[in-house]
Order: sequence, then structure tokens, then C-alpha cells
Amino acid sequence: MNFKRLFIAVLVMIMCFTHVFSQDDSDWYYNKPISNISFKGLNNIKSSDMEGIIHAFIGKKFDNEVFSDLLNRIFALNYFEDVSPVALPGDKDYKTVKIELNVVEYPVVSDLRIVGYKKIRGSELRDAISTKEKSIYDEDKRYADEQVIRNLYISRGFSEATVRSEVIESDDGFKVTFYVKEGKQTVVKDIVFTGNTIATSRTLKSKLVSKVQRLFQKGAFQDASIEQDKKAILQYYGENGYVDAKIINATQTSEYNEKKSRQEVTLQYNIQEGSQYTYGGTTIQGNKVFSTDELLSLIKLKEGAVFNTTKFQEGISGIQNKYFSNGYWSNNFVPQIDKDSNNKTISYRIYIQEGLRSHVESITIKGNKRTRDEVIRREIPIESGDIFSNEKVNTGIRNLYNLQYFKQVVPDVKPGSEENLVDVSFNVEEQSTRSVQFGLTFSGTANAGEFPISLFGGFEDTNLFGSGKTGSISATLSTTEQSITLGYGQNWIFDLPISNYVSFGYTRSIRSTPRNVILPDGTFDYYSYYMKYTQHKFTVSDTVSRRWTPNFANVKLSTGITSSLITNI
Repeated sequence: MNFKRLFIAVLVMIMCFTHVFSQDDSDWYYNKPISNISFKGLNNIKSSDMEGIIHAFIGKKFDNEVFSDLLNRIFALNYFEDVSPVALPGDKDYKTVKIELNVVEYPVVSDLRIVGYKKIRGSELRDAISTKEKSIYDEDKRYADEQVIRNLYISRGFSEATVRSEVIESDDGFKVTFYVKEGKQTVVKDIVFTGNTIATSRTLKSKLVSKVQRLFQKGAFQDASIEQDKKAILQYYGENGYVDAKIINATQTSEYNEKKSRQEVTLQYNIQEGSQYTYGGTTIQGNKVFSTDELLSLIKLKEGAVFNTTKFQEGISGIQNKYFSNGYWSNNFVPQIDKDSNNKTISYRIYIQEGLRSHVESITIKGNKRTRDEVIRREIPIESGDIFSNEKVNTGIRNLYNLQYFKQVVPDVKPGSEENLVDVSFNVEEQSTRSVQFGLTFSGTANAGEFPISLFGGFEDTNLFGSGKTGSISATLSTTEQSITLGYGQNWIFDLPISNYVSFGYTRSIRSTPRNVILPDGTFDYYSYYMKYTQHKFTVSDTVSRRWTPNFANVKLSTGITSSLITNI
């Protein structure tokens, strides 16, 4: 939905909302806590998909600003083309308000087809694209998926591949078809270097993205890899002191292999190595917050050593992060190079213009459709009003990835409303946290009449309803044993990163054991006669963990207890 359409839709909804609530005593719901938000008209969208948004409004007092924020977030999901709100009393005394949203969903993808593929599996293509059957149809996604499919082919060496899509609207929804023309595959037959004297061709080849086609190496050729390979070659030389190294030209020649029905390309790089330089040291000016020795210690190069461009840049980044981690976000760093061609040395002068410490004005979360805001915020060790810290932002990113709720976490730091204020946003892309397992196990039997196959199944969600809690159930079923296990856990207790996971299990099994028999001659037989018995086993386990998140790692300490009650009948 474009901005204009969204604006009109929101405006219409607000007008509709005003109309619905503009009856006598219509202001009863203002400043009343919201006790519940429900949806009517859901067909393909699950109510749990809105849980992360809804939960943030439960308990808030109703007013125009709160309602507008709710509506904006719902429309931002791009699930609905119409929303009609109704206010209902949350209790008989009208002390709370319940909001009921009657929605009209956008049409779904009723049928999805990919036509023309041969060299790549259809399941792989379907997994790569974001358009899915039974999902809301999105034209922007369809066009983006054309490029996704083409990029997948390019990565396999099909540089001539073309992809187009077609959509047909029906009563059931949209039928989407992607048409693929694969073209001929291009592989790297050989990579040749000229002008290299201090580095062998084998060493240089190991640095490249492009690989020669071998038995266990596909060797797919991509035009975009040429520029990456040039940078990799120059980086290798720069790390060994050859800062003047150049690639005079990079050529490619190709020929068609009729037997294998593919293009085979030979890459050639003509290199001018230049001279090797050593490191002459660095001077720093303008620093008052941190001492010169403290900053220079972050550059892991010693004077007189072979100059290494990568290590030096890591040192510069370390100096910048030293300031950023302590809130000096607005500093300016100006490095100047002093290159002595006669003595073959490289020295640097760094000018630092220090500013005041920056504080965090606001922290926003974007992209979470299911996970509640508070579940994300509690993993970020920085709040509004704190001194900005790059390290704390990075720690927050690491914590969010460790939850395994998100495919991607991208921070964005922008200037705030005033000088020395910054706004920090975390843009997340969610991934599935649910897993389903089921199957059959053939185990054989020890006794006639027993069925030799057992069934098992299980379900687990590590982000139950977007709350950051875990729920699981698993079961097994066979003629001799039946079991079920329920589990529940949470990551935060008492506003601390303390995890607790409790599981309850029950197993019923039919067993047999030797019995003692007195024979007619008065002797005992301990082995020949067996008796069957039924065992009931109840198990309870509890695991408690405490997490710490220093800048260098995540540290976890766990302890637990398991107890079982067994009865044999």
C-alpha cells in the first residue's frame, strides 16, 4: 500500500470510528483502560500474528492518540484493506473498554507456480521467494521475487537467466506464475595471473570469490565477482606491505563446450606489485578525553614492521569505537598519510575533533509483527536518557540474535531533535520459532503379537504468542509404551535474564521380568518363567539459568533438578 492510499484508509477509518462512537454518551470509553482487542473477519491471517502489536495496548487508557497509534500499526502490517472499529464495555460497570476490529483481508495467493526450471530444484526456488501460497498477495513482493529467482540463477552461473511473472485474479484470490528461462550456464575454466612475483598463483586463487570448476567445486561464474576478486587481490598485497599494488587489467575469454552444453571462461589478472613498505608510526592530535598512549595501544602494528592495511584500519576503527562506546558520537576523525617513497615507510597523523557526550533520546523497534516490543527491549542494555554507547548497541544486537527469533537485526543511529541527542532504532526481520516433528520408528519386536512400529510427534514454539516464552508438547505411541511430555519456559523472571524451564512427563509401558519359580523337585528357577507388569512413570524437571552479557561474550550458568515417581503394577 502506498503512502497516499494508507493516508486515505486511515482517514476513512478514523471517520468511521468517529461515526460509530458518536452516539449519546459516546465518550464513556475515553480514559478507560483497554482490556481486550479482538478481530472479526480473519480467514487467512492468524490472530497470533497480531499478538505482538495488541499486547502493547492492553492496559493503556483509550484516547485518540492511542487509537491512532494502534490503527497505524495494524495498517502497517499490510494485511487488511478495511478496518471497522467498535467499542464495547469490557465489564458490566463500564470501567474498561474492549475494542473489536472488523477487518477485510487483502486477497491471498490461491495458487503459486514456477515454470521452466530444470537446473535448480523447484523446492529451492519456492523457499527463496517471499510469495507463498495462502499468504497475502503483495505486488511489490512479486516483482522483488523475480529478482530473487534471477539472483539465485546468477549465483549458479546462469548469467543469461531471465524471470518474469504473471498474476490472474480469481474468486479464490490471485494465481501467481513465475516463468523462468535459464539460458546457458557459465563456469570458470581457469584463472591466470601475470606480473606476480612475491605471491604464487595458488595463493592468489585462494583469496578469490571465483573458483575454478572441479569435481567438488561448481565454479559458477558471475560478472559481479570480478570486482570482488580485484579487491581481494589488492587486500592481500596491502596486508603484506605492497600498498602501491595495482591491477593493470582483468580480462576474460570464453568458449562454448558443446559436449557439456555450457560456456567456459578463463580469467586473467595482470598485476603490478610495486615496493614493500614498513610502518613508520602514528601521531594523534586533539585528544583530551583519552591519552595518546591509550589510543595508540589500539593499533596493533609496531614501528618498523611490514605495513598491514587491514590491521591499521582495525586500529583506526578501535580508536573510533573507543569514543563511540563512551558516548562521543559526534567526534570527527581525520587521518592523514605520510608516505616516504625513498625510505619505503608509511606514517599517519590522526586529528581528532572531540565533541560532547551524546545521550539517547529515543529507542524504537521496527519490523516486529509477532514479537512484543518489551521482549525485544529487555534484551537491549541501553535506554532513553542513557549515554550513547556503541558497545551496548552491539551487545543488544548479539542478544537479539541469540534469541533466534530474528533473521536479521539492523541498528540505525540518527541525530535527535537537539544537538548531542541521538535516536536509536532496531529494525528486525522475524523468522519462524515453531517446529513440528512427527514420524515412524521401526524397532522390531521381542514378542509375537506386538506391533513393530512406534509413532512419535512433537510441537515447540520458543516465542509463544510473541511473549518470549517457550511451550512444547511431545508424545510417543506404540503397543508397549505410550508417553507424553509438556514443557513451559520463560527467559526473564523478576526483570532479570533468569530463565526457567519446567517439564512434566508421563510414561506408561508394558514390561516383563523373570519370576522366581519353585520346581517340583524343590529347586528355584530364576530364568525360565516371565511375568508381565505395567509401569507408570511420572517425571518433573526444572532448569534455572542466569545469563550475563558482557561485551565479549554471553555467559550462562545453569542448574536443574529432575524427580520421578515410578509405580509397577
